[in-house]
Amino acid sequence: MTEVRFFPGTEQTIEILLDGSETEGALSLMRLRMPPGAGAPRHRHRLEAETLVVVSGELWVELEGVERVLAEGHAIHLPVGSLHAFRSDPGAVVDVVATPAGLEEFFRVVCTAEPDAPPPADEDVRAAFERAGLDFSGV
Repeated sequence: MTEVRFFPGTEQTIEILLDGSETEGALSLMRLRMPPGAGAPRHRHRLEAETLVVVSGELWVELEGVERVLAEGHAIHLPVGSLHAFRSDPGAVVDVVATPAGLEEFFRVVCTAEPDAPPPADEDVRAAFERAGLDFSGV
């Protein structure tokens, strides 16, 4: 299964390669295609851990206040509840393994199926954040 979703108003995409229905809920595998400068601000996942693997490009990651730059072929594990952020100034392709599965459902709500589709309604996005256990307060 491959499902490409588009981040509204950007050139960034996420491709859902495996979802929970294909792994008995054990994990989901997604591929982020990040244009230069794309990323995510400080946040926590309360429901799953993430492992980020840089397929191409370079990724700056902050994990619990410690900064690292990951080159192609490098990876980092982000435990459940860890405060982290990431961005790619030059652009990158990054595989995201979420354990257990479920994070893909968040992206199905907040990202659109078509590149020019309007963004989802604010109340749908807020509900998706709550269901996914995501905290973007930065603390």
